[in-house]
Amino acid sequence: MDRTLGVGTQDDGPLLVLTATTMMKVSMNLNAILAYDIEYVFVTILLKQLLNLAKKWRGQACQVCHDSGNLVQRSARCKNSFLHIFSLTNRLRQNPLQFSLPPDLDEESLMQGAQQLSQAVLESDPDIIQKNHDLGAQLTERKERLSWLIRFINDNAVLGKISQQCRQKLATDAEKLFAVCVFATPNPQSNQSFARTSPAHSILNDAVHAYMQEINEGHHEDVIRAFFRLRVVDIGRLVGKVGEAATQAARLTQRDIIEFLPEANRIVLTVLNSAFDYRDYNLQVYGIDLPMITPWSSKPAVIDVVLGLFDATTKAIEAPSSGHRTKSDSEPGTQLPDLAAALFTCIQERLDWLGSPFAMSEPGYQRDREELSKKFDMLRPEVFETLRRNGYANAAFSLAEKYRDFSGLASLCHKDTVYPPESNPNFLRIQAYIERFKDGFTTELYRWYIQHGELRVMFAHDDSHSPHIDKYFAENPSNSISWINDLGKERYSIACATLLKEAGHAGNLDAKHLMLSIGKLAHLAQLHESNTGAADSSLLDAFHDDLDFVSVHEALLQEFRSALDAIRGRQTLDSQIDTIVKATATGLQEKPALKDIFKDLVRGLLQGRALCIEDAVDVLTLKDNDSSLEDFATALHLLARVQNLPEARITSAFRTVWRRVYIHDECVISWDNLVFGYSTKACVCSWDAIRKTANVSDAELSARFRSTALYNTLCAIITKDHQPAGYETSPDEALVTPTMTEITSRWPGLTQEQVEALVQDYNLECDLLGDLDLNDVFHRVRELAVHDVEW
Repeated sequence: MDRTLGVGTQDDGPLLVLTATTMMKVSMNLNAILAYDIEYVFVTILLKQLLNLAKKWRGQACQVCHDSGNLVQRSARCKNSFLHIFSLTNRLRQNPLQFSLPPDLDEESLMQGAQQLSQAVLESDPDIIQKNHDLGAQLTERKERLSWLIRFINDNAVLGKISQQCRQKLATDAEKLFAVCVFATPNPQSNQSFARTSPAHSILNDAVHAYMQEINEGHHEDVIRAFFRLRVVDIGRLVGKVGEAATQAARLTQRDIIEFLPEANRIVLTVLNSAFDYRDYNLQVYGIDLPMITPWSSKPAVIDVVLGLFDATTKAIEAPSSGHRTKSDSEPGTQLPDLAAALFTCIQERLDWLGSPFAMSEPGYQRDREELSKKFDMLRPEVFETLRRNGYANAAFSLAEKYRDFSGLASLCHKDTVYPPESNPNFLRIQAYIERFKDGFTTELYRWYIQHGELRVMFAHDDSHSPHIDKYFAENPSNSISWINDLGKERYSIACATLLKEAGHAGNLDAKHLMLSIGKLAHLAQLHESNTGAADSSLLDAFHDDLDFVSVHEALLQEFRSALDAIRGRQTLDSQIDTIVKATATGLQEKPALKDIFKDLVRGLLQGRALCIEDAVDVLTLKDNDSSLEDFATALHLLARVQNLPEARITSAFRTVWRRVYIHDECVISWDNLVFGYSTKACVCSWDAIRKTANVSDAELSARFRSTALYNTLCAIITKDHQPAGYETSPDEALVTPTMTEITSRWPGLTQEQVEALVQDYNLECDLLGDLDLNDVFHRVRELAVHDVEW
């Protein structure tokens, strides 16, 4: 049966009611209706609203479907008012009318009406919310009103017409009301609610009063109820006042803040956890697509107050008090895990928001996200350790698992016995994490072993770790360690190549020696495994050359330490260096810049540092070589092997070595001489003296030449097959000194004054060589060296 109603009116006239078969004029006695049973008051409210709307927008028809429950206001301006009507009537259990919205409803009007109604409920609009002195009942009524609103929207299948921003606004209003409802709910233990009326004994009251005063709303007779009636929308800002209220209460009462922290913590945790729970439970009801847009529960002020309470609680329970430490198994200690969980939730929520497209319109969003992300990365391990230290290790593990903080899990798993791995109390937990998180966890686990020097644990695990270790080194190359894994799996070829490469970069001499020795053995093992009779000569030569370079270090160390044998008692490192320089580098007294370089290199040797070839060449050629002329040739041999330096620097280094070869013999020249059949030693202090041939036989002159560093160096190099450019340098070529560019390239940390001082010292060497004019002597000595080597 068609029971469609048509309702219309004329100015100050009766209502016209039209059914499928009848048209009626209806006159209503509102006084009689108002005097009717209070249970049917919704009829009065509905009819009043209908009359007001009809008078306001006369000429615009309204259709009411009583049976199908369809009420359509043709004017979009009426929709908000009808939502108010629905809110007033549909909540009554005996309401005979049910309403629905048409499918062609205007989206903008629907969203505007829904948000206005939600805001009105949140602010206790007297047209919507009846006045009630019972705070709990009033909050419950408002909460139910917002629940009806979203239910009404879903029942009419118009949620899809509401934007994500609008949905989140409606959900946020509802979760704020849900969060504060608990303040009016009595505590089962004390039979008191949070909303007590004694500001002197309540952190909540103090925080509410402080906030209401701040916004100039402190004039209300009952400030607490005024806040919960009118300012629920500001619950996030109220949370920011809780920490200040606790601190202020402790200061005013001159009591320990630990007495106020339990309530302060409960307030913050209650608000946030209630809001989070409501949000999670109603995500689908509101059609929320995470992340939340500018979420109130993770504003910087909220994050700061939670972090502040966590720090204050930690400090309070760990600080000595009256000769003993406060136990962490009672409040506020037991609140630490919940505070940590709430803190992480807030921070992650804000990070998610700042990483969403909606945040791109916010100024400085990218900087804020980077700063907060770094802060979170630094904060997590501190929070984990705080929880573990105070007896809440399981809570720390749970948080690390939830946020997939694998580095945090790895650290937590190794707070007790580490080696052997089977003795670790978290051994089974580690195995479970490997099964659960796979390579995500093992990557951080092995990184922890490496960073904390626990390689023995890493390689002591059973074979189940083998594929994870291989994958770790494949994705995180670490040649200084991976060769251990390769050796253990008999991948000798890879291991020896890795060791040779790493030894070239080793900064410690002992480590360099060890890697070269093991690498050579690995190469020989590979040859044995493959049954190859002939070794790879180039690879073996490389190991031999590098081992020879280690021997050069050891010989220099032995020479320098012998200079300390005559010194009794303990000396500082600086004193040892000064003693060595005075004993072994007398030629540097007039070259202060080169003397400083030499002292730094000696320091490195004494500290066990492996020198680079350029540095070793300087040590070999700057020290006194009266009894070790072969060191000049050694320096040339080392330079001939260099492959990773610019050609200009190699050439300059060759010239420097030869320049020092030539000027060495200007200082001290000695030779054996036969006088009347007896062997004697003569000394000449300059090349000019050696070139004086008056009354000197050819044999005696040749003996003088053979005693020079030039002769000994030429004899050592002329037979070498590989002779790069500069390997043999004439006196004229050796006059070219390093440029300032080459000097700064080799020593980038030097100041301009230090570079200029080095240039002066190099020029001093050059001037000394230029004054000698050794071109004729060079050719004569070279001929003598070639003859002696061949014969």
